[in-house]
Amino acid sequence: RMEDSRKGRQIQDLEETVGAQERDNESKQLDIDLVESKYLGATKDLNRLKLGLQWKDEKIFQLQKTNSELQQELDITKFDHREHKCMLCNMDFTLFRRPHHCRKCHRVCCARCAPEKRQPQFSEYGLRPTRVCSNCVE
Repeated sequence: RMEDSRKGRQIQDLEETVGAQERDNESKQLDIDLVESKYLGATKDLNRLKLGLQWKDEKIFQLQKTNSELQQELDITKFDHREHKCMLCNMDFTLFRRPHHCRKCHRVCCARCAPEKRQPQFSEYGLRPTRVCSNCVE
């Protein structure tokens, strides 16, 4: 009987140990689930931030391109003020034959060679129709 009692106690001790290990495993599984959830959330945040960064990089590229184009236009316009003849018909500019810039190709033309006025655009003088030369109209 003493031996049965000892075996019974060993069984009881083993059952308690198994129960404690099961509770410990459940606790660890909850910790793992929490870490996985946080990892998935962080991954989603990272992907969202990457998309935002990609969009901003594209926007910066577009703005740099626009800036470069505007700088070229400004440089061409500054240079073109030195022109004394229409770049299309070669007529000299006078008090009555004034130079005009084609807003598409930036050539300096007389009013006869740049007769077309297109949709109004904002300029330093407000909303004005833009002049386009006869070469750019065709």
